Amino acid sequence: MTIRIKHKFSDRLYINDESSKIDTIIIGTFNPGLPNSNILTEQERKQFLQVSNSTYFKSAQEILNLYDRSNNRFWKVMDMVNNHDFYKVDIKRHNPVGLKYYKSNGMDRHLTFERQKQFCKDKNILITDTIIEIEPKSFDGIYDYYNDKVIDGCVTMWNTTNIINMIKQYNPKRVLVNFNYNGLETPNINYQISILRNTFAKLNIQRILSPSGAAKNSYVDLYNDWNRKLNSISFYEK
Repeated sequence: MTIRIKHKFSDRLYINDESSKIDTIIIGTFNPGLPNSNILTEQERKQFLQVSNSTYFKSAQEILNLYDRSNNRFWKVMDMVNNHDFYKVDIKRHNPVGLKYYKSNGMDRHLTFERQKQFCKDKNILITDTIIEIEPKSFDGIYDYYNDKVIDGCVTMWNTTNIINMIKQYNPKRVLVNFNYNGLETPNINYQISILRNTFAKLNIQRILSPSGAAKNSYVDLYNDWNRKLNSISFYEK
């Protein structure tokens, strides 16, 4: 295969810092970065040029953190958990100094990213994914809303060993998986979660509702699910 795509944030998927504390690991699937242009065929270069000209692709490549795409609800739900009183008035409010980046609010993306990083540090959260690299046969479905069904069959490098090592090193209280690891369309990704569950049978590994816009989970349902499963982190005590 000549199309090789690494995770956009592959250098952030695992840490090796003995001074860090991790209470919660949140696991997703894959965020495609740019393909390795040095090995693309001429036809593949033309195909990628068409993909990269789309508005969605350009917007997705501007993100600085996992789950920061405009249609993903992860950071707003985290902000709702962290700043519950702000959203009591109206759940649709946009917090200009919150964890979710809104271009329409004139927010600074880099400052928002710094708040996201500080939030994870303060709450001892590590966000990671199951996949480091893929080698698909074509670009179809890869950059189109990051289709897990397509990605599942072309993984060449998993992050499972790194996650196992981090769990052993940091001994988190819980591991939360934000996709359906029992779904029929992603058997290979599901198997990686089964490895974790079998390796750490006594650890609290459980699913949380997906924040993806495609999953269409409401903010109310996401908040209720996530707040219940994150509450023991003592968000309101820090």
